[in-house]
Amino acid sequence: RRDSDRGALPYDLQDIDPKNNLLARQDRIRLEGEIIRDVSLAASGLLNPKVGGPSVFPYQSEGIMEGRADQSKWEMSEEADRYRRGMYTHFWRTTPHPYAKAFDMPDSIESCTRRARSNTPLQALTLLNNPWFTEAALAMARRTLAEASADNKQRLAWIYRTCIGREPTTEEYKILEEHLHLQLETFASETERAASFTGEEASPTEIAAWASVARVVMNLDEFITRE
Repeated sequence: RRDSDRGALPYDLQDIDPKNNLLARQDRIRLEGEIIRDVSLAASGLLNPKVGGPSVFPYQSEGIMEGRADQSKWEMSEEADRYRRGMYTHFWRTTPHPYAKAFDMPDSIESCTRRARSNTPLQALTLLNNPWFTEAALAMARRTLAEASADNKQRLAWIYRTCIGREPTTEEYKILEEHLHLQLETFASETERAASFTGEEASPTEIAAWASVARVVMNLDEFITRE
């Protein structure tokens, strides 16, 4: 239970259970690389929950497979298979997916008893610019416009609850509202850019602006951290 205005626990577990005998608390840890992608897909509504089956090949930049001794290729999976959980992504040991390396995923060559959990600028850039997460933000924008109230304040709260699991604080709401208005103005004056970004001919400005808001929320530390 959290105090939404402070983002902190309303009681001190250290005093109540100093030895953690009740297992009431744990250290904050960044989610595993596979799970970060999974929660982005789940929040956006894109996640394919299918269990089992062969490996899949989601988006990967061109050129990664070049220079291999064999002629193996990365043939991107079709439709829903692109959005399966990260554990089903095909792993080439000699040419691992760049996302896997960026988020400290094991190399499958040696046993791994404990993963490293780094925090690097490359990770932040990946979450902002990787097509996986851009597509998730666009899907979140469309989901928000379809499922949330028509009131912008309620929409902002809905995105926050869906992604973070709590209401935004007064300051968080103010920041998001200012960002939304700025993006609406920007994309309204750059309709071609909005249409290119969203792939939409109808209402690209609104979708692009809300996708920008979704990208902010889905890049928060709280979104990729387990407490």
